[in-house]
Amino acid sequence: MNTLFACDLDNTLIHSYKKKKENDLCVERIHGAEQGFIGKETLLLLPEIQRQTIFVPVTTRSIEQYRRITWPDGAPKFALVANGAILLQDGEIDNWWMEETRSIVSESLEEMNGLLGRYQADRSLLRVRIVDEIYLFVYCKENAEEWAKEHRGDTRLSVVVSGKKVYFLPSGIDKGTAIRRLLRRLGCPNLICAGDSEMDLPMLDLADFCLSPETLAEKISGQGQKIVCKNDDLGEFALKEGLRVLASIKE
Repeated sequence: MNTLFACDLDNTLIHSYKKKKENDLCVERIHGAEQGFIGKETLLLLPEIQRQTIFVPVTTRSIEQYRRITWPDGAPKFALVANGAILLQDGEIDNWWMEETRSIVSESLEEMNGLLGRYQADRSLLRVRIVDEIYLFVYCKENAEEWAKEHRGDTRLSVVVSGKKVYFLPSGIDKGTAIRRLLRRLGCPNLICAGDSEMDLPMLDLADFCLSPETLAEKISGQGQKIVCKNDDLGEFALKEGLRVLASIKE
């Protein structure tokens, strides 16, 4: 296979129960309760994408959160979790990749632990934790943008906001760096990327073909072809357009 298809998970391929539609399939449960869903058409398209490409979910989820997902036709061979810091191959942590990641993160661990201790006393936050010893995660009760603006000066880490979530990321822990590492390893000449948020911009900027919502497309600075989704089902759109792109590559 000569194409790597890197795809964000949450709000791209998978959506929560809040956006569930008729005939969606539940692929994730938390304590028995239905949590994550994939659309019927997306589900039908996914096996063909996996047949024609190296399809790689790329997510900020922890290992534990990623492993909650049940893939109806079998999990992809590769997955990048913890914002690309951890490579799972056939469901297991790739040790060589992990050693390289530990080297990248090592200089930031002391700073993250210091921030963790400081923010745990902040009553405006619902949760604060270090995810898989990779990055600091903060969940705000209210306005995350305002909270992040107030605290960006606390750190040298990259601070990224997504909804009520704030991520404190060491340099080199981003989806773009992860995709570069994986491309070197797999040697794929073609790259398709799909994503819906600013966390996905580093990999979208690398892509030959970028699949994203209209609201994000204007922020993509790479030279790849922008393919814009104008409806609310990015997963189905991305897989359909991915197949179209693959057909054009083969011509």
